[in-house]
Amino acid sequence: MSELARFTEQFFQSLNAQVSWKGAVLEVTKVPEAFEAWAGKKDPFRFVFASEDEQPDTDLITKGSFLLKSMTSYLEQKGQTTLTFLKPLSDPLELIQKSLSFKNTAVTHTKKFPTYKPLYEFTFATTVSYLNKKEQSMQTLYIFNNQRMLFDVSKFTPESVSQTLPTPDLKPSYELAKAATREGIQATITKAATELQEKLTKEHTRIKAHYENHRREVQLTTQKLELQLKEALKENNFLKIAKCQEQLKQITTTDLLKKLDDEEQFFLVDERQKHALSVDTKLVSTTVFGLPDYQLELGLTGTNIHRQLNISYSLLAPQLIFTCESCALPLRDVWCCTSGHLSCLPCLAGCDLCRQPVCKRCRIQKCESCGKDLCKNCTSRCTSCLKVKCATHFGTDYITEQKRCTSCLKTCTSCTKQTIPSSIKACDKCGRAYCKPCAGASFQTGRCKGCRSNY
Repeated sequence: MSELARFTEQFFQSLNAQVSWKGAVLEVTKVPEAFEAWAGKKDPFRFVFASEDEQPDTDLITKGSFLLKSMTSYLEQKGQTTLTFLKPLSDPLELIQKSLSFKNTAVTHTKKFPTYKPLYEFTFATTVSYLNKKEQSMQTLYIFNNQRMLFDVSKFTPESVSQTLPTPDLKPSYELAKAATREGIQATITKAATELQEKLTKEHTRIKAHYENHRREVQLTTQKLELQLKEALKENNFLKIAKCQEQLKQITTTDLLKKLDDEEQFFLVDERQKHALSVDTKLVSTTVFGLPDYQLELGLTGTNIHRQLNISYSLLAPQLIFTCESCALPLRDVWCCTSGHLSCLPCLAGCDLCRQPVCKRCRIQKCESCGKDLCKNCTSRCTSCLKVKCATHFGTDYITEQKRCTSCLKTCTSCTKQTIPSSIKACDKCGRAYCKPCAGASFQTGRCKGCRSNY
């Protein structure tokens, strides 16, 4: 791509116009009205950059063309600052749900809370001039948190929000962008400087050789005249003596060698000025983007499982890595245990009673009666013996209505209800166990009602 083609493409991109290449033709649509009025032309624009690519509906962009001058002058008068809030084209919550597979839960609610931070966009136009040549280029740089970064604004869309950004201090970010601009055009400057140095060296060599020949001619002429003067003195040829002396005097009085040195220096300096390199960089536009960072909230619900995930999500580092809360390995398939912990499948075990998943972070307990592996929802601790047991080994003291393990309860042979051993008493005669309500007053005598009546 030629420098003119690159400059033209970058120029219209900086105007947020739609730019596309169709072979050798650069097509531009959705051009701002301000530039249409400036250039006196309505879009669509179709540009070519070589005469052999011209078509009836195209404009040829060459050095000195009207449209190129329009672009350059438009840049010189633009230089504005705008503020725009952005939102991503893809919703972060949707991206999370697409990238993860929730196996035993479903996302039942989602919320997002954006916080906006300033991202600075600086667009610079640079013209490198030398030897009647002009190379023009545009650079757009993005500065965030005082660091240069790559940013694709096409992945975002403007958003209308009620929030405001703090008044930005553009100077540190501008200085950083300006320094980066110099780095960006360094290759062009180096190329131009190398070409200039080669041509300047060639011209200086030519000038020095030219004046060296002149000085040599003056020296040879002087030596020749001095030799002729010696011969004339030997011959006493007064006419020839006078002529040689007159010519030598003319060379000496005019200081011809000094004149040649001065002329040489003049032309050397003139060539240095002709081969000077001019670099002109101008700030075209500044845009302050309000870029959101999100606090995301996901509610997960499954059978006897509830979990709320609070996630920090940055659009500048959008990759979210969920890890197993037991082994810390990355997750693609997300399982939740009964306590709501995120887990991979190898870190899950099942409860023998309810068959719900239990991760390694959650302690599996064993029933001290039957030995089953149990989750926390399927275990209870007896208030009498303090042992952990499953639901099948628990009962209720019907007198106090307290839950106790079956080992700490006894059954009344009369009403078949369970209560603590202290509320059960065996008959001294028949040996049958009775609870207090069933034994009544006979509970204290040691015999049941039947045995006491037959006593």
